[in-house]
Amino acid sequence: MGVPVVTLSGRTHASRVGASLLASVGLGRLVCDTVDSYVLAAQTAMTEACGSLQSRAALRERVRGSPLCDGAGHTRAFEDALLDLWRPTAGC
Repeated sequence: MGVPVVTLSGRTHASRVGASLLASVGLGRLVCDTVDSYVLAAQTAMTEACGSLQSRAALRERVRGSPLCDGAGHTRAFEDALLDLWRPTAGC
């Protein structure tokens, strides 16, 4: 963790995981739809990463503070979903 990863999004679930993770931490600019945009984004990200060691620490903190690392939030959402399934619905 600490080095941004550029991703080329595709149609399959596996090819969309990187896009989902990057969007969750506010780095949607690193998600590309074409090979040309991928190359440009990779070159830009490499230049930025090499120029600043602080960006590595900032990325770690960004991920830690993102919804990806919100275990309590995920648990609440799961509990709410289970309660919604369990509660009887009107008219049944």
